[in-house]
Amino acid sequence: MKNHAHDSIGGCVSDKVNREILGRYLVAEERVDMLIDFYKRKITMAVKTATTQDKLTLFNLLPNRKSHYAQATVITKADGFQIHDAKDQPISFHVIERQKIDAGLIDRQIVAHGDYEPFNQFMIELDWDQEKYGYETFTIVPTTQALAVEARSTKTIDTDAYHITFNDNGTMTILDKASQQTYERVLNVENQADDGDEYDFSPLRGDVPIYSADLVKHADIKISERPLSYQATIEYTLRLPRDLNSRLAPDSDRAEMAVAFIVTVDKTSRTLKIVANINNHVKDQRTRVLVPTNILATESIADNQYGMIKRPIHDPMLKVWQQDQWDERPDEIFPFLTNVSLSDQQTVSIFTNSSREYEIVDDSIIALTMFRSVDWLGKSNLVRRPGRPSGIHAATPDGEMQGRLTLEFGIRIVPRSLADADVANMAKEYLSPIVTYNQIPFEAMHLNSTKTSLPQQRELSVPLPSSATVSTIKVSEDDTRVLLRCFNATEQEIPLSQSVDQVNLAEQDVNNQKVLKPNQVVTLVLEV
Repeated sequence: MKNHAHDSIGGCVSDKVNREILGRYLVAEERVDMLIDFYKRKITMAVKTATTQDKLTLFNLLPNRKSHYAQATVITKADGFQIHDAKDQPISFHVIERQKIDAGLIDRQIVAHGDYEPFNQFMIELDWDQEKYGYETFTIVPTTQALAVEARSTKTIDTDAYHITFNDNGTMTILDKASQQTYERVLNVENQADDGDEYDFSPLRGDVPIYSADLVKHADIKISERPLSYQATIEYTLRLPRDLNSRLAPDSDRAEMAVAFIVTVDKTSRTLKIVANINNHVKDQRTRVLVPTNILATESIADNQYGMIKRPIHDPMLKVWQQDQWDERPDEIFPFLTNVSLSDQQTVSIFTNSSREYEIVDDSIIALTMFRSVDWLGKSNLVRRPGRPSGIHAATPDGEMQGRLTLEFGIRIVPRSLADADVANMAKEYLSPIVTYNQIPFEAMHLNSTKTSLPQQRELSVPLPSSATVSTIKVSEDDTRVLLRCFNATEQEIPLSQSVDQVNLAEQDVNNQKVLKPNQVVTLVLEV
């Protein structure tokens, strides 16, 4: 909440204040991560199994999950292991990575007693078919037979949904098999001068955007096929004008920006999960990633709090803002929370777990802002904001975003119109992967044994209205009930069950409403 002041949450602050904000976020993130880990551990400890072997618990945090793909980490001193269910039957899994880790990273007491033998850390993938909200705990049975990594190099990605080829210029070409549409130059990176400040992007007069697809000739591309997924890495380095003064000079001073995309594709899913790792040494610039849609759109569709908002691609006020003496040009750059789409008979969406700004360019390309590099809190006489600065005229060199950055986003192509594409729920699923916890005898912090006894599998039937999207499942503030909050991100009314009690956002009982209207939220009381 201390970071929620309107300039603080928007990053429009001095470097000193920004460091305070970052410090608060790091503390909050650490505490939340530790609380999540603590409760995963407490639940797993409370599960009673027939043996005392190590355990692996998988948690599904959605009531209607479509994807069954899961990744988990298993740590053991054994060279191999089996995973058994509640009936003591082995289940199928595949090792996709394996490495040795120092015993001291598990528990310092191990090496303090003279045992320096490293542990084996396995990254596995498996198909877990629990669609309902809940968990399942498996036992880990050590074996002497070593487990091999199940992965092979390949040249393309081929799933039921897509055929994906990788180009020398670092972009992808995606063939959607259902529609036979081809999407070219996916992940093309756009870089251009940014003469703006921490409040607003503003172009530099005379500057021309630079595109990675035109610069890169031989990207380093590696593709690995696993039994249930693919993973591809695309790496290259761009040499770009070093700063604002270098942008318009033909033989300008150059600096490097290293770009690496990691693309992960579940073979049964239409969502491409992408991690972008960037090492930036370029100043005064904006970097965006471009996703073509093949759709000549008149409007974009993006989510906001508890719903969706449609925006026209072109703002008619752009033609008259100067003669009408507007203070700022109404650029078509917009915020979103988790998803943005263009749609006709196909729907192309971007999901995000990082940057939340987009623009539709050339009427058909979604441009996702990855980051901006600027060194002033407020500047005056900008192209898009003539006259006064939006904020004070103070230098902010930290705003140049030098060094390493990591961003996460997804791309999903569906051969259906927006009404049938289920975008909001698929974005929720992208942001809510299956969570896992591996309990082993060695722990850096020991806990008292729990008196609670839990079954090896628990599923909670949640009366989620058809087409509604989950916001949260929580215990009520008075600790007496479990609540489901959901919202309607579609354009149609959704019928609500009259047998389920409802409360308002203050968790006070209210009369049941009959329908959930578009962009409306409701809180339901669950029977547990």
